[in-house]
Amino acid sequence: MLSIPKTLLIAVAAVALMGAGGDGGGDEDENSIVYQADIQDRDNQYASVTKILVSGPDGALSASGWRGFDRRNQNRINYSATPIFGHLSEPRYNKEDFTEYNRIGEVRVDGSTLAIVLDKDASEKLADIRMLAVLNQNFAFETRGSLEASGPAAGWQSRGRVVGDAYLIGDGVALALVRPFVVTDSGLW
Repeated sequence: MLSIPKTLLIAVAAVALMGAGGDGGGDEDENSIVYQADIQDRDNQYASVTKILVSGPDGALSASGWRGFDRRNQNRINYSATPIFGHLSEPRYNKEDFTEYNRIGEVRVDGSTLAIVLDKDASEKLADIRMLAVLNQNFAFETRGSLEASGPAAGWQSRGRVVGDAYLIGDGVALALVRPFVVTDSGLW
């Protein structure tokens, strides 16, 4: 009779569970569609964001919550680049995404609107942005569908309160980092 070592069976089961749920267990709705991004900043102030925009001197891009935001759990191991089993996991944002080289501006909140206000030297990068993501606590809230273009969103340099920094990564995703965020502020990642 063919005998399969217990260790091999346990390893295969663990990989299958991680692929299905990220960490082997947890909530069914860890990754889901939400219509507002509930955030909490370092000053313990809360906001329910229903509109996200990027504001530059020559224009703005925006997304509204009525389309929904993809809420993705970031409190998990990123093994998406691992051969064979990596395709079972979606990628996760990493510390390397938040370098000074990638920084494009600051993040402000006013009411239910979160704005990425581009620095003057990063304003030409507005054309490269195809998706917005708000990163806070254990989650990434990513926009769905195309962004709406409009004229400049005036006054955001002094409007609302500063809650974080913004970054642009290679695939055209503008990241609004509102700390604390598990990837940047946890000793595990």
